[in-house]
Amino acid sequence: MRSFILILFLVHTLLTFGQSKKELYAMLEQNQAKFVEFEEIFQNQINEKNQEISLLKYESDSLTKKITILENSFKTEKLVSNKYLKENKSLKSELAKNTDKLKKHQDTLIFLQNQLDNIRIGQSDNSKSNITVDETNDFLNSYYSNLQPLNNNSFTFKLDKIITYGDKNYYRNNSYYLEGYYLEGIRPPNIINVDEFYIAYIPEGINLEEVNWNSLKRKKSISLFNSFMPKIEILKNKLLTLENNNSEEDFMFNISKSENSIDENICIQLATERVNDNSKDIFWPLRKINNETYIVLNFGMLERIGVTFLKKDDFDRVKYEYYNTDREKYSSTSSTNIESLPLKDNDYYDYSSIEAYWLVRKKNNFSKTDIGVDPRKCLFLFKLNEEV
Repeated sequence: MRSFILILFLVHTLLTFGQSKKELYAMLEQNQAKFVEFEEIFQNQINEKNQEISLLKYESDSLTKKITILENSFKTEKLVSNKYLKENKSLKSELAKNTDKLKKHQDTLIFLQNQLDNIRIGQSDNSKSNITVDETNDFLNSYYSNLQPLNNNSFTFKLDKIITYGDKNYYRNNSYYLEGYYLEGIRPPNIINVDEFYIAYIPEGINLEEVNWNSLKRKKSISLFNSFMPKIEILKNKLLTLENNNSEEDFMFNISKSENSIDENICIQLATERVNDNSKDIFWPLRKINNETYIVLNFGMLERIGVTFLKKDDFDRVKYEYYNTDREKYSSTSSTNIESLPLKDNDYYDYSSIEAYWLVRKKNNFSKTDIGVDPRKCLFLFKLNEEV
């Protein structure tokens, strides 16, 4: 029994903390053989217990008949009371022992049958498809299904998809006339793989006299987004610490879900330490899309946790600093792009860029150029990577 439990624990541990697919499949094949072996062992034990129970039932029935015959004989033949009482007591004592053994055997049989059922369930789970292996390795997928307690776990965010939907009230863009009714048009959101975006970047302090717009703006991988996200540590399923830019903030960690059989509205709730001030509490929805679970954050949620690096607008404009003749420092923004900066004269010199980042959608079949995206009109879908 202990060996079986250890095997199940080993399977769960390996699937939870991750192995290569080759190692997993090898382990699953070995484990399938163990399941068959244990199934045979438990089935044999069940058969033995059934035989013992049948024998005990037969013996108990025989003792019950003897007690009945003895009691009837006492009534009709007036047997000596002491002799009757002694024999009757002995028979009832033996019957009680049989009854006790029968109860223990029946309890053992139930236990063995439950273990056999668990083994057969394990066989079924063990033989699932590749998708099950992959999903088990993903923390959010597993957590969405099981909501297992977290003892001392650390995580990092990884941006996986971006939902774009244009105007905020995208359900009310246009009206259509059809069969006597005005139907309000719906522009549903797009769920786009993160690889279709990049970060446009302007470094700090570039001399704008020596560059043009194309040479000033650099491209950064969208993975740069992850470096601005905080790290998470959860302690004893109660305390969550966000660490970002050398600062930390603590919250009380909780999971809530609505009673809705159609849409499981599961949310991570992070309550601030100040009980009387919940204005700074954080709510992170968990959503399942194509069997993948994500934390869904909008721009306001990102700002709440200190992620403010993306510019909201002015994709074709550049911020810059300059000094006048008295060496007084000023900042301004070009009217369109770097070519529109004021001409150098006695009042202005040493234009230098101010660091800036934009979210950019790569050109595709429907767009001839890369397009700057307003992050306020996006939802950001994150995975959590568990640090070992």
